[in-house]
Amino acid sequence: MALRSLAPKQHHTLLTVLLLLCSCCAVAAEGYYVIDDFTGLDVTVKAPSAVKTEVVDSNLVVSVDCTEARPRIVRIPLNREVKDQKMRMIISKVDDLPYMGKFETGESDLLVRNSQEHNYLEYQKGPVFFSLDNKYHKNLSFYFHCRNADPDVTGVVHIDKIEIVPLEFNDDRDFAYILAVILLLVFLLPGFLAYAVFLGSGEKGRLLALLTPLSLFFFLVLYLVLLLYQQLSSEPISWVLLTAYIVLNLVFIGWLLNRQKLHVLASNFGLIKFELLAVFLVILGVAAIVTENLELPLHTFTYNHLKYLTYGTFYAHDPIFQYVNGIAILHDEPFSKYYENRKLIYAVQDRGIIGGVIYAVMRGIASPLNRDVAYSFGFYTLFGAGLNTLVFLPIFALHKYFFVGKQRPLLILFLVSASAFFVTNYYITWYKIAGAGLVISGVVLLLLDKNSIKQWAMAGVVWGLATNFHPGLVLTFPLATIWLLFRFWRAHQNRIAPMFFALFVLAGSFVVMNLPWTMVKAAHYPDTSRLFRQHFLAFQPHDPEQGIIGSLRDFTDEYTLEQQVFKRYGRLEGSLRVDEIQSLLKPDSGTEWEDMLITWNALEASYIIFVFAPLVILLAFSSLLTRLIPATSWNRPLTIHNADFRWLLITQVLTILLIIIGSFGPFSPDITWHIPMSCSVIVIYLLAHANVAVGKIGAALIVAYALFTYYRLFFQYF
Repeated sequence: MALRSLAPKQHHTLLTVLLLLCSCCAVAAEGYYVIDDFTGLDVTVKAPSAVKTEVVDSNLVVSVDCTEARPRIVRIPLNREVKDQKMRMIISKVDDLPYMGKFETGESDLLVRNSQEHNYLEYQKGPVFFSLDNKYHKNLSFYFHCRNADPDVTGVVHIDKIEIVPLEFNDDRDFAYILAVILLLVFLLPGFLAYAVFLGSGEKGRLLALLTPLSLFFFLVLYLVLLLYQQLSSEPISWVLLTAYIVLNLVFIGWLLNRQKLHVLASNFGLIKFELLAVFLVILGVAAIVTENLELPLHTFTYNHLKYLTYGTFYAHDPIFQYVNGIAILHDEPFSKYYENRKLIYAVQDRGIIGGVIYAVMRGIASPLNRDVAYSFGFYTLFGAGLNTLVFLPIFALHKYFFVGKQRPLLILFLVSASAFFVTNYYITWYKIAGAGLVISGVVLLLLDKNSIKQWAMAGVVWGLATNFHPGLVLTFPLATIWLLFRFWRAHQNRIAPMFFALFVLAGSFVVMNLPWTMVKAAHYPDTSRLFRQHFLAFQPHDPEQGIIGSLRDFTDEYTLEQQVFKRYGRLEGSLRVDEIQSLLKPDSGTEWEDMLITWNALEASYIIFVFAPLVILLAFSSLLTRLIPATSWNRPLTIHNADFRWLLITQVLTILLIIIGSFGPFSPDITWHIPMSCSVIVIYLLAHANVAVGKIGAALIVAYALFTYYRLFFQYF
């Protein structure tokens, strides 16, 4: 409609709208400030002998002498009042400067304490973001850091543009909560639909055990889409993965609609709604922890923060591995870009790959919607934490198998999570606990149906997925498999042939799931068995011609049997941590209560005895009191399948003991993250279950201890 044809009232309305739009544009324009030409700017450095700056084609080039590996400070003048804004930096080139940071200054240009924010430069595929305090900024202060001290290396970074832009909703902590829930939902939805399509109405334990594996298979299908696209096109992936995700889910829904089975979704959801609620509550809690005290939580959270979130016990860069693997996979880059010249302490072949594959797909799904968010380390951490929290789905399935009466998943979550070991591993994205969930899923499948060969095939597939998360989880299998095979043998009237066939099916499906990554490594990344040599062979050197056999021979040549026995016995004795327990029970006179709690948290995050011992002591004490006061026992037993309960506990405890005895490396064998987390998680659940089942006193004591534990873990937040 032409403007002249409007009535006067309509003229007035349209003009009002136009004026409002113009005023909004004016406000938005005031919120932006850009430095895209550094010519003439008085850029200063703190150590002129080590840092040089120059302007090339209007861009700022910073060169850092790496003779000393220490932060080098550069200040860029701003002279501007900042109000609810952030900084976005466009960097076109980085050489030998793995990360940079920003800090705030106060009077006399002195550093404001705890104002530092770090950002990775090597892994960036987009702008670098930093927060800004609401104040007048004379300068923007940065520091750049070389990887290693090397006088022959000069680190270089090209800064094309610095933008001061308004804060957005996705910069807020509330958005991080929403994002964490959405990522978990996006991951689980395909598995939920696939279960309804392929398996129909669920038996609760089986549904809980298979939900995560089915979602993983869905994402692996999307990975094949990614591979196919990369073979056929040199263009960026763009909307392909998001479109494929939507289309495949719609195919599932269409299939259910066509067969009038949509009600199956509601039925399956009804079976596990409280279990799902528990998992989503955990991811909200994790989001709260990892975004604490961060101004731009998605963009400024880095693995460096894990040191503080793990009570000072964890500061390795293991969470980086699958992050860079996912980047390389999505963007079709060689892994060597991120691993060569010992940029990371381990090589790509030393770890599983599926974490990187799944992250690459999720990154590709989200990037068309908001690339800056999808590429952030905070996004990766929340997604990885979501995978870690799914360990509780098979735990709930295990609980369903062993427990009589109401399941109360929120209570089980509350009790099992009550340790620094469990809480910290929610947000350490090395996927050991995510893989542990898959191990437990396989155990559940074999417990549910002791007669079915099909279950052995499914268990092998699921266990194969688990070791693709972390190869160390394979140590869980030997004793558990022997017991489960014996159980299968008894169910088949002591016949040998079915038992060996079940073992063949289990091993075959397990090998098939590990074959793709094994073949890739064989072709491009020869496996040096680094983790095995490190933990069990005193880190013997690797000879490509001799392989692992040569390392074993060197180990036996260097250490006599007597030396091995002596050291192994000493390590087993040391795993009791008597000195640490005494120091905790009898602190120095000047030790504050809060310091003692933090020390306790650190010990519980680090050593397995501090995880298990309280549960064992509580169980022994409550068992004694229940015997003395029979009226406090439950009216009926709360545990079923007692023999399976007992043997599962025995196999896992024995596995842990054998690993502690068998290890022979530079690290203490009882460190929580050196023991397969599937063993640890199963033992924690079984002990928590036993405390509840022993009687009312046991239930009350373990609930009280869990309440104290959460106070101990989180008192500093309040």
